[in-house]
Amino acid sequence: MQECDICGRKTDKEYVVEIEEAQMHVCERCAKGMTPIEVIDHSPNQAIRQESRVIKHAFSEAGNEIASGYGGIIKNAREKAGLTNKDLAIKINEKESLIARIERNQLIPEQRVVKKLEKLLGIKLETEAKQEEGSRSLGKNEPLTLWDAAIKKESKKNGGE
Repeated sequence: MQECDICGRKTDKEYVVEIEEAQMHVCERCAKGMTPIEVIDHSPNQAIRQESRVIKHAFSEAGNEIASGYGGIIKNAREKAGLTNKDLAIKINEKESLIARIERNQLIPEQRVVKKLEKLLGIKLETEAKQEEGSRSLGKNEPLTLWDAAIKKESKKNGGE
């Protein structure tokens, strides 16, 4: 078990996030609303497989985030349309392996891929991001600061979860 760098909570699954150009290892609760660079699973059943998966681009430029369970949504829509991974990949001009990784929730698709999938499959993958009370709105290229993390931790202490 590892300790979260923000709240100190012990966790089997740590998220590597960037805060003020520093990489921090945080728990799932503290990583909420941040874009993880990497997810590391330390649970006993994952000890055999010591691979960590890189997660890319969780948020769009419009401040939206990808729906939870996006992989299943895409897979169901693809199957409903009678397409294989290869067919879908060809239609949106992407690699078949990319589609497979997205459907397994191993990779969060970039916004351009999300748009292609939404258009072709007739689905909605982006949801409006919820902003916690007391937190500030971050600009498109504005990084999360330690101050933002401290406010987030304080609001959790005061029952703002």
